[in-house]
Amino acid sequence: MRINEVITESLVDEAQMDDDIKKVMQKQGYKFLGHGQDQDAYLAPDGTILKIFGYETDSRGMSEGQRSFIDFANFCMANANNPFLPQFGGWTKFKFKGQGYLQIKCERLFEVPEDLGEMLADLVDRIELFSPEQAIERFMHWDVDNDRYPERAGELITMIGGEQQLLLFARTVKQLSVIGRKKGYGIDLHSGNFMLGSDGEIVINDPFFTGSMRH
Repeated sequence: MRINEVITESLVDEAQMDDDIKKVMQKQGYKFLGHGQDQDAYLAPDGTILKIFGYETDSRGMSEGQRSFIDFANFCMANANNPFLPQFGGWTKFKFKGQGYLQIKCERLFEVPEDLGEMLADLVDRIELFSPEQAIERFMHWDVDNDRYPERAGELITMIGGEQQLLLFARTVKQLSVIGRKKGYGIDLHSGNFMLGSDGEIVINDPFFTGSMRH
């Protein structure tokens, strides 16, 4: 898959981004795409995507948001053959007006259909409580409370590429959940955190949450 992407969420309270960064980037030919959780995303002239992570006013080093994304990026790069993880082009730190920022390239992702996102979120809810195998087993059965039928589970298995791929997906989510708890991050895997890669694979996007949302 190619390295280019965009995300759309609100910045967290602790993250700060100097407005002049956008001006500098645009002068260099980058197109501003939007805000993410403590980050801005740009489309580069060569078609790649660059994410820039803001700083925290009370942080002497990297912000928690920056550290959480580095942890995610490092996990992805260490598991580059996992089709459910986005591809990254490495990350670098830079200074702007004395403040520390983080920038990273990542592949282009596209929105998943709403019903697919909801099914994935339903499965993740179970993965948080049970083992990957148990979560899939429970997901496969009719859930009266959520009006989910076994046919929908079969639909997801087809979309994801088979039962073994579904198990790999569940195990990947579980691994990220364990990392997040050890690091003290929130796990943010609602339906909007699942995307499609350029080859149509389901991809986990920005799973860690480190602060309250800013409007």
